[in-house]
Amino acid sequence: MSCVEAFIGNLRDEAEKIVHETFPRKVVELDRLLQKPHLSLKNLSGVRKCSAESISEFSAASTNKKTLEGDARIGINKVVSEGMDSVRVEITTLMQACNTLRLWVSKIPNS
Repeated sequence: MSCVEAFIGNLRDEAEKIVHETFPRKVVELDRLLQKPHLSLKNLSGVRKCSAESISEFSAASTNKKTLEGDARIGINKVVSEGMDSVRVEITTLMQACNTLRLWVSKIPNS
């Protein structure tokens, strides 16, 4: 067996594992994560409140020219930021798995 055939075989095995095990597990994990209070759509009023506060802080800071010329910072929505931090790793893992599947599909011989 050549190195290329071995590589394609290993890639196929990994792709099958991703489709049959990784994706279903990640769907369940992401669903659980989205049920948590900080990511729930039931918390939209908290997200809007935090957005209004960060916009107010930025508006107050932007009236001072020295702040704009010096260390100007744009406010962030802490609720959204914390939510993104909690899903970022999961999304990155899924993107890597999709890249593996893309490579595998590109290596399937035309029949």
